[in-house]
Order: sequence, then structure tokens, then C-alpha cells
Amino acid sequence: MDAVCFDKYEDALRDISPNAVNIVSPELRQAILDADGVKDEGHLVMDDRKLDDLIELNLKWMSDLYDDPAHPYHNIPHTREVVENTKKLLALYEDEDGNPLPKHISQVVILAALFHDLEHCGKTIKQAESGLSNEQHAVLTADGILEAYGFSVWQRVLFQGLIIGTSFDDRTNEELPEGMRPSDKPKPETRLEEIVAIADLAAGALSEDLEEFMGKTAAVFAEKDNSKKPTSVQDWLNKMCGFWGYLRSRFTPEAEQVWGGIADTRGAVLTLLKDDEGARKAPEHAEFMRLVHEKIVPVLAA
Repeated sequence: MDAVCFDKYEDALRDISPNAVNIVSPELRQAILDADGVKDEGHLVMDDRKLDDLIELNLKWMSDLYDDPAHPYHNIPHTREVVENTKKLLALYEDEDGNPLPKHISQVVILAALFHDLEHCGKTIKQAESGLSNEQHAVLTADGILEAYGFSVWQRVLFQGLIIGTSFDDRTNEELPEGMRPSDKPKPETRLEEIVAIADLAAGALSEDLEEFMGKTAAVFAEKDNSKKPTSVQDWLNKMCGFWGYLRSRFTPEAEQVWGGIADTRGAVLTLLKDDEGARKAPEHAEFMRLVHEKIVPVLAA
């Protein structure tokens, strides 16, 4: 495929999202060439019941892709929670004129939440065989599903940007490939991408129940390579506070309404315990520290 020929569509793709510029799916690239562009027309809109049926049908077959011991975190319960979180945020969404999101867009946002971890490898960042990121692999696999249902080329491009925007790239500057700048790391670039990204992050970090929060946090670290795991309780607190700063930086107005309280409360506790070792022995933090030792210590780096 002639890269120069495809380059003329870069501005149109960038208008949808910077994450859509480098199209992953060969079929979508060809569809753009065949249509000579990305036209905001011909969109599919499902009735709500049909969309719900589509979600449940795909969750059912996706459940066969995950071996729970290999996917303690990136699995069907996580996927279902991200979908529900996304729906909550979209219900609160208003544009600058006070209008809700049009259905031909909101339905794609929900499907991006559904497929954002499709065939996740159970490890962060890269698929072992192809070298694609988990998000790129999900787009490559799921684009054909959207095409089969009849979604427009424009919707499929939007879909790619939404999934790539869920990337949480925790590589240090020293770990980046030669020539890659920290600012080049994939991240949410639009408000809609931020909605899916925070829906994803909230599924692990913002459970109201403290024991559930600790269990999910432990499951996240269980999937990481030893080099990315905390080495001690202090290191875990340091990593969590760093992550919390990133989490809060991604909050949209909708997320603030849903999780602002729990995010501030839990963030304050993490910061206090990180900076004050004595506070870890205080009676009011006894349950927190008990769960740290029960859930987190077993997944520390060997």
C-alpha cells in the first residue's frame, strides 16, 4: 500500500483523533483508500436493545479467550465493569451547548470499552508474537467485527482512537525505543478518549470497597514483569502515589461527578502513608495496612 498516497488523509484522521493517524487495520486502510477519505456519513445506529444484545453476545465468546490464572485482572469482569463505567460517564456527558452525545458516536464509545482489551496477552505493553501493544492488537482484531456489523469507516476510525487512548504506558524514559520521546507515548488525546481511559482506570482503582480495591491492585501487579513490580510496601506506596497523580490528571468533568470523592479520599490516605511510616501503625489505618500485607505483599517482586 502506497504510504505517500495514504498520507493525504492524515489531516482528516487527525481531526478525529491524533491516535487515528496510524491506522492499524489493513482492511480499514483499504476502506479509506476506496472511499478516498473519511466521510462523516453513513453511520450505523442500533436500537438500545440490539446494542445490549451485541455486548452480551461478544462477552460470551470473549470469555473463552481468557484463562483466569493467566489474566487475574484483564478478564471478563474487568471488561464488563469498564463498559458499565463508560455508560455512567456518557449519561452525564454534555457538549458545550448542553447536548448529549449523538448515538452514532456514543455507541462506538461503548463498543470501544467492550473491546479495549480484546485478546489481551495478560502482560502489560506488548503482545509477545507481533510486538504490537495490547491496544493495537485489540484494534486490529475488533475492527473486523465493527465492519461486519456495518459501522461506517468514520466510526471505525473513531473506534481505533478510543482504544489506543486507553494505553497506560509506564515505561521509563530509559526504556523507550531510540528516537521515541516521552511525549510520543500513547495516551488519550480527546475528551471521549479520556472518558474511556478513565472508565478503564476506575475499574481497578476506584472501587468503593477497600478490600476490592486491594484485590484488583494486587491483580494488576500480578500481571506485570518482576521489573515493574514493587519491591516493598514503601515502593508500592510510591508507585501508587505516582499512579494516582496520573489518574487524577485524566479526570473528566463526568468522572469528577462519579468518583471525585473516593479519588480524593483514597489519594490522601496513600500520600499520608507514603510520607509517614508512623501513620501506618495508627489505629485508623489498621484495616488498610492489614489488606496491604494480605493482598499486596504476596505479589511483590521476588
